[in-house]
Amino acid sequence: NLWKRQMNKHQTQMEMKSPFSLLDESASLIRERGKQYGNFEDSFTTNAKVLELVLKQEVKPFQAPLILAITKLTRLLFDPTNRDSWVDLIAYLAMAASMALKEKDETLP
Repeated sequence: NLWKRQMNKHQTQMEMKSPFSLLDESASLIRERGKQYGNFEDSFTTNAKVLELVLKQEVKPFQAPLILAITKLTRLLFDPTNRDSWVDLIAYLAMAASMALKEKDETLP
């Protein structure tokens, strides 16, 4: 029984480190935050407008999560073992990519 518990614990730890578990966790985080704060596209559109006031230059909505991703990258330089930072980074990049690709599709003739 002890051996079996140790094997199950090891398997669970390995699954938590798989790229698929990180992607799943990031997707869940996006859904949870959407329930809390509303649609991420609306949120980052507002965020971009505020950033424009501060930076005094155009900021596209897809760029707002990229700025947050930079913060997560910086934090990972100090602690590359922080799982939450990795999950957040993946989520920010996924949302930025989704908005940028949607923007591209909307500009096609």
